[in-house]
Formats: sequence, structure tokens, C-alpha cells
Amino acid sequence: MDYRAQKLTHVIDKSDDIFAKFEEQSIQIKEEIENLKKINEEKCSKYITKENCFDFISKESKFDSVVNILSGQATIEDILIYIKKAFEKGSLNFDDTVKNIRSYSRELMKLKFLKDKFIAKYNK
Repeated sequence: MDYRAQKLTHVIDKSDDIFAKFEEQSIQIKEEIENLKKINEEKCSKYITKENCFDFISKESKFDSVVNILSGQATIEDILIYIKKAFEKGSLNFDDTVKNIRSYSRELMKLKFLKDKFIAKYNK
């Protein structure tokens, strides 16, 4: 009987240790959740300005590719404006202007299609 009692006491002690570790980890997890909530509230309470706009974008964000697509679209739109100005100044001839505009317009349409496809995927 003593052997069984010792074994049972040992099992109870071990389970108490496991339970204590579980409670400690539970407290740590709750503290981490509270910290994350505070960080989230701080970020959500900010207004986006030129100075802090990059605080809202992270590399792990699922919208990182949308940011790349939008920046690509803006770049191509700027390029098209400069091609138009170069043609008006006479720096580019008509054939090169049309060739460049068609090429960049094709790329712009691809980017717009990708953006719409990506947004439709996450709006479900």
C-alpha cells in the first residue's frame, strides 16, 4: 500500500507542477494579448499623414502586393505624362511615342486587372 500511496503522491505532485506551469503560461498569454490590444488601439487611433503612413504597412501584410500594384500604376501614369511632354517638346518622334504609350498602357491594364482580382479575392 505504501508503494501505491507514494506513486499516487508523486503523480499528484507532478500534476500540480504541470498545473502551475499552465497557470503561469496562461497569465503570460493574457498579458501578451493585452499588450497587442494596446498596440492595436494606438495604431488605429492615429490618423494617416505623410510622416506616419509607413507605420500602417508591414511586410507581412496581405495587402503588400496591392501596395506594389498601386505604386506600379502610379509610376506608369507618371511615365505616360512624361512621354506626352517629351512628344510635345519634340524630343520623341511620333512612332516612338505611340510605341511607348502602347507598351506602358498594356502594362497599366495588367496592373489594374491584378488589383481588381486581388481586391475581389479579399472582399469575399
